[in-house]
Amino acid sequence: MSRSRYFEDSEYNIEWAESFDDVCRELKTICDYLAEKLPCSSMGPNERVERLARVVPGSQLLSAHHRTARSKLTELRARIDQLVPGDSMTHIEKLQFLVERIDTLVPGDVPMSDKLHEIGDHRSTDAGYFIG
Repeated sequence: MSRSRYFEDSEYNIEWAESFDDVCRELKTICDYLAEKLPCSSMGPNERVERLARVVPGSQLLSAHHRTARSKLTELRARIDQLVPGDSMTHIEKLQFLVERIDTLVPGDVPMSDKLHEIGDHRSTDAGYFIG
């Protein structure tokens, strides 16, 4: 099924107030600071902020950012198994398989994020529409 295109790609471009580099730099600074103060390797930045929020009495616990390492691992394993079915590889081997596929599609010594950007994202979403 082909999709109709009613607008030009340029019409979807957003003029951001901050450059992408500035956003990445601040995100890294915040993530690094949070990881230094709360070094548990099972927590992401949102979970770390949620822990800090304990000292703000009127704040509400956002449960999406307050999960156990066990529940996160269960979700990761399920998603990895969905992407690379079968029991012949460990989860790390399955991730390595995906990375090798990316390296085959976009060879060269460039960051993985640049390779993924070049590949693009043309998958449908769980809501039934296309991203790319």
